[in-house]
Formats: sequence, C-alpha cells, structure tokens
Amino acid sequence: VLTGMFEGELAKRVSTLGITAAVDKSRFAEMYEHTVLRLDTPTPYQQRVLDECKDCQQLHIKGAAGTGKTFVGMLWILSRLQNDSHARVLYVAQNRALALFFVRWMCIRVWSEAKDCDSQESLHILLQRLDVLYPVLLAGNKRQEALLLHRRFRCIAGTLHAVPAASGKCQYQLVVEDEAHHMYSSSNDNSKAWQDQVQSFITEGVTARLLLSDVSQSTTSNNFPTTDMKEV
Repeated sequence: VLTGMFEGELAKRVSTLGITAAVDKSRFAEMYEHTVLRLDTPTPYQQRVLDECKDCQQLHIKGAAGTGKTFVGMLWILSRLQNDSHARVLYVAQNRALALFFVRWMCIRVWSEAKDCDSQESLHILLQRLDVLYPVLLAGNKRQEALLLHRRFRCIAGTLHAVPAASGKCQYQLVVEDEAHHMYSSSNDNSKAWQDQVQSFITEGVTARLLLSDVSQSTTSNNFPTTDMKEV
C-alpha cells in the first residue's frame, strides 16, 4: 500500500466504471503502525526463524504479506544491538514511511525496557549504533535519485539525522534489507545503483545479511543474491 502499487491497481480497475479511487496512505500507515507496534512476542514460527538467524550469516526470509517478516528483522536487529556493545546495524528501507515506522518501533521497544536514568542513557547510546538507509528524492531531479540520493540516517534521541557524506565508511555487523523484492527487481530502473550502494556497506567475513521479501510480489525477474544465502 505504501509503495502505491495497490492504489495504482485499484484505480486502473475502477476507471472503466467512471470512478476515481485513491488510498489514504497516511491513515493506512497509522492503522498499520498501531497494530504492529503492539507486537512484542514472536509466534512459534517467527521464533524458529529467529533461531536460524543466530547461526546464519546470510539469510533470505520469504513470506506472504502480514506474516511478520519485518517484525523478525526488528527482533534480530534488537538482539544484535543488545548482545554486542560494539555492533553497528544498517536497516535498508524501500521508502521513508517504512524507515520511520521501523525507527518508531525500535524506540518504543527499547525505551520500554528503561528502568532508570542510567539505563535510559545506555539505551540512548544503543540506538545511536543503528542506521537506516532509504531513497531521498529531490524534486525535479529524478534521474539522479539512484546515484546520489540514497542516504544514511542515524537514530539519535528517537529522530533521524542525516549521516554526513564525509563521515567515511562504517563497518556494519548486520545489514537488513526490507521489501527486498523491490530492490532486486529487474523492472526497477534504480535497482543496480541501489544494490551497489548497499553492497558498499557489507564487509566480507564481518557483516551478516538478512533479506526480507514478499513471495506474492517476487517474480522470476528478481535478481536476489544467491551466494551462501539460505532461504526460509
């Protein structure tokens, strides 16, 4: 819904009836967020997948919409940050709305565990080891989006701050790519540049990698990485 695919398909189907259809993405995001933010315990299936994450450096989770793929990714990220005080994590989102939702869930989950000022400070520092990457579009300059405008943002005090381009390369212990079926679609004109940028943040032998994709939107034209990548 947030990518506009549902709205486009709906508008096309009802146009022959003389009806104009539109989707309130903001309202959908609010409802979706309200539902998902209440999640705090994985289902037995999600727990099994999480257990596989612990022993796997390259994992691709495929599932239908609503099966909790993003939730699994969030829990793995949280586990990495909490269990390794030096770990840095990069969450890759298809759009700003998904990135903001992810950060909001992480903040709520992390801050709910704070019991005093000292633990609040520790959790504040923990969140600063979390970066997100998503495409930023400058008006009237769409051709440069893939080359220049996929930017990293750092979570500081619950808000996103742009990481300066001159900050140098950061070594991540975990990279999570949500909605990966969009990123690796051959029909996406920005796909190659997008993949190259994500790859630049992956250090062989150091960075664990998790792909999350929707089986209903994946096609034979998706060019997912396959080397040492386990599918579940």
